[in-house]
Amino acid sequence: MKEKSLNIGELIKYGWKVFTENWGFFVALLLVAFFTITIPYVIANQLQPNYPFLSIVCYFIYFVLCLVVSMGLVKISVKFADGEKPSVSDLYKNWRHIVSFFVAQLLYNLVVAVGLVLLIVPGLMWMTRY
Repeated sequence: MKEKSLNIGELIKYGWKVFTENWGFFVALLLVAFFTITIPYVIANQLQPNYPFLSIVCYFIYFVLCLVVSMGLVKISVKFADGEKPSVSDLYKNWRHIVSFFVAQLLYNLVVAVGLVLLIVPGLMWMTRY
């Protein structure tokens, strides 16, 4: 099977075109993602000195929300690449796959870390390949 090569210039042009046509959506999306992640983190920091257990709970909520938002951003990117029109609510629709996403992200980080320990170049190669 012949491997198809990617033209970086064309990808950048496509990404810029999608952004300029949907900049309002991206601004709203990033604001929603930012506040979704920031609020539990700030609350956890404020609770930490006096209520360490509640702070740990808020940090856990922050961690879970980071995973959910990351999955949502990937899903929205794929929808744009497929020519579909995503919505901001797509940011939260994939929460059922959080365990699979967490395991995949953990394995990805482990592969990159092992590559970086062995030598920086294989780590960078594995990072871009996987």
